[in-house]
Amino acid sequence: MDVLTTLALSVAAGLHAALLGAWKDSPFESFKPRSFGRELLIAAGVGLALTPLARQTTPFMIFLAAFTLCRIVTEFYKMFVLDERQDIYRIPTQVHWIGRVVTDPAARFLLGLGWLGAIYGVYGLLKLAPHTWSPTLSATVAGVAFGVALAIGGGYKDGSVTRFYLHKFARSPITGALGGLIVAPHAGGLRFVVLGVIACERMLTELFFKVMRPGYVGGHFKSVEPAFPEWMRRRWIFLAPYVATWALFGALWVTGR
Repeated sequence: MDVLTTLALSVAAGLHAALLGAWKDSPFESFKPRSFGRELLIAAGVGLALTPLARQTTPFMIFLAAFTLCRIVTEFYKMFVLDERQDIYRIPTQVHWIGRVVTDPAARFLLGLGWLGAIYGVYGLLKLAPHTWSPTLSATVAGVAFGVALAIGGGYKDGSVTRFYLHKFARSPITGALGGLIVAPHAGGLRFVVLGVIACERMLTELFFKVMRPGYVGGHFKSVEPAFPEWMRRRWIFLAPYVATWALFGALWVTGR
């Protein structure tokens, strides 16, 4: 793949994430063009970084890898760097200790490095798996492993503030395993498998339990009543391009095998 193709796939992955965020949050904090544009800029940077590796895998896996890397960069920035008002949130968007936001910049950054280290640590453990495993088994195990890791992180982040729900914990390993089956036919090695299963887990969870859930209201806001009710009507404009990114997902999966 050339630079433009890799860049286009990465921006499409960033667009998927930006559209979902706009759809979920615009009724509660209005549409934020700056945040939307930031996601696309991050995606463009990720695309440039992925260009040297693009020949090692399929376009489908580049799309997924870009999505995961965009989410990692964005979440790192929001949890460990960005300083924003938290009074509108029931569940803090910044790193917290059982609901109490960590405000010290150095401590937040060090915790962020630990968060990145934990992600790499799970990847390191997966590298110890027997080389005799089939691609399907390896990818499925990777999906379950990262699904459990994401469930633990989400269980702490949300459950320590509200309450722990077993069914919410279980869905990440399940969608992670499904993600493993989706990425297994594609080449690229373990690092792309890991990035791919994380992307599939996030994308599938958000689709099934947020977008397709009637009357969904983001649980991290204090109020269940939209502060910007006009966006409850307008937010449907985000769905057509969001569906288009899913169509791209399907087309790349079929043609890139």
